[in-house]
Amino acid sequence: GTVAYMSPEQARGLQVDHRTDIWSFGVLLYELLARRMPFTGETATDVMLAIIQKEPPALRMFAPDLPAEIYFIVGKMLRKKLDERYQSVKDVLAD
Repeated sequence: GTVAYMSPEQARGLQVDHRTDIWSFGVLLYELLARRMPFTGETATDVMLAIIQKEPPALRMFAPDLPAEIYFIVGKMLRKKLDERYQSVKDVLAD
């Protein structure tokens, strides 16, 4: 996968499932709304470490006029713990 869109579990070389796709979609939404990537670094390794260890800057900093629900949805898509992330795209659409 493309490093910037890897989920934490993928960056760590662990088993992945459909929730990895939800993460990657969250990265894409963040990028579109903020006009920047949520996780950055000078090298691919730096980006992977940021994905694993850091929280993204608050989306509100780069897109201050969005509805609060959007911040919540994108934030939940980018939760590092699988059980805290959306479990299905249906859940994303419901919110």
